[in-house]
Amino acid sequence: MPFHFLSVKNTKCKINVPLLIIQSEFCFSIRLLQILSFVCNNTQQGVQFRDACYGCFLRSVSLPAGPPQLIGISQCSSIYLFNSDYQICGQGLAASLVGIQPVNPIQALTCATGYCEYIRCIRRINAAMLINSCFTSNMVNRDFNRLQDRVSFYTNTTACILARTRCSEINPITADIQRQKGSIYPPGITNAVGTAGYYHHNAIQIGPNGDIKIIGLPSAWVLGNSFCNHNISLDQSPYGNTCPT
Repeated sequence: MPFHFLSVKNTKCKINVPLLIIQSEFCFSIRLLQILSFVCNNTQQGVQFRDACYGCFLRSVSLPAGPPQLIGISQCSSIYLFNSDYQICGQGLAASLVGIQPVNPIQALTCATGYCEYIRCIRRINAAMLINSCFTSNMVNRDFNRLQDRVSFYTNTTACILARTRCSEINPITADIQRQKGSIYPPGITNAVGTAGYYHHNAIQIGPNGDIKIIGLPSAWVLGNSFCNHNISLDQSPYGNTCPT
């Protein structure tokens, strides 16, 4: 069974969501380990290679934040992301570290040189893999010369993307462990008022640069224009058994 760092230890990490302020270096490292373990699961064949990948990144993340940590992550990436879809992310991190200078502690905790670019790159690859998986799984027995086949292909592919990001135990883009169906925060993370935040619906947004964003919507939201709508709620397709009701 693929390993995930947060399946071993659930640490309470408080985040001020509106200001996106990371309040704990340890919690910041946990989030980093989440996505790196997800990458190891996606790139390594066999338990021995996955364990080696986990161990390399774990040792790197344990280094002091800033240049030492980034250099360690870059070295692990050059070994374990080589010839994978994520290789470009490792190459970008390595390029950003040429002539790197020490950073102050606040920079080290947030977006030191190359750090956030590396994470964003991994998320873009994760999103591309999710889209491709949903796309290819819905191509079977389609006649794209027929209008209905084109429409159902689009709706099923979209439903697949939304259902997997909404209901999978591990979010396929961010690699966060989702506490339960529709959990908007990873385990132990609370919002600014200290209460757990959940969404029951989600939607896709495409950014100006083509990046996919999944927007979570609370269950209380309904359609603003109810004129002759069959249902004003935002109930969504479960996409088979992906989102059991």
